Amino acid sequence: MILVFGHNFSYTDIDSITSSIALTYILKAEGKDAKAVIINKDAIQDSDKNIILQIRGLEIPEFVSKETILNNDIAIADHNDPDESFGAIGINKTPVFCIDHHLDTGIKAGVKIIKKVGAAATLVAQLAKDKGIKLPDSIAEALVFGILCDTKGFKSKKTTQDDKDMVEYLYSAYNISKTIEEIILLVIADTDISNMTIEEILNNDLKEYNNDLIGIASMEVTDDDYLLKIDEILKEGWNTKYELYVFMLFKFHKDETTVYYFDKKYKCFPDIKNYNSIISRGQDIVPEVFEKIGKQ
Repeated sequence: MILVFGHNFSYTDIDSITSSIALTYILKAEGKDAKAVIINKDAIQDSDKNIILQIRGLEIPEFVSKETILNNDIAIADHNDPDESFGAIGINKTPVFCIDHHLDTGIKAGVKIIKKVGAAATLVAQLAKDKGIKLPDSIAEALVFGILCDTKGFKSKKTTQDDKDMVEYLYSAYNISKTIEEIILLVIADTDISNMTIEEILNNDLKEYNNDLIGIASMEVTDDDYLLKIDEILKEGWNTKYELYVFMLFKFHKDETTVYYFDKKYKCFPDIKNYNSIISRGQDIVPEVFEKIGKQ
């Protein structure tokens, strides 16, 4: 059997989950025994679970053990760094399939599709289209969710024309029950930051890098309520376990991103950097961080 999963150690998202489910369907349509799974029970945040359950006919993939992964083939979506999934639990395997939109880490895979677009779901949808595989309407709708989630409703700077064209195609080829506007309202979180603890804020959407020495978290806001917590963020950001902790604040009401750096080791990052757009962690911040620390 081929176990299919997105990045889900220590965190996953709607693009990863929907892409892995759709890739599973494609592999099955080609006669392969495949199953969408997760390898970390705690990787899916409650907010993402609620979104998934609103996609008709979609279920959260089943959790499988390390032993199960060792005894089966794997296919990965929405990442190509083993440390974001199977490598994080000490497994050394060559995936039979890898499809991703992030920077190529050089991973070996039986089939490897990596292209810089806004969402992995765009590439998975294109794969089904190219192969002439008709997806169920529910999975096509899930891919729209994935694209709109990862591109921040097309506001992210990483959004490409391919992403927009694919959403248009999916609406023309399938019966999508919700409008683009309705889906954007669901996937763009109106976070009530004022009721969150500082620990919840600093760990929101957190991803770890460089052997867990670097942490990059993010939060989406649609108003200025975050100002009630900013002093705590600026103070406690220095008290995380990371040598470099980065907190990205996506301000959708202003189409801006503010990035806060808490650099305890490298001494080469500004305290604050502002962007006049919604940027991407994977395509903007992560490459910049590794370029800078690589020069140290």
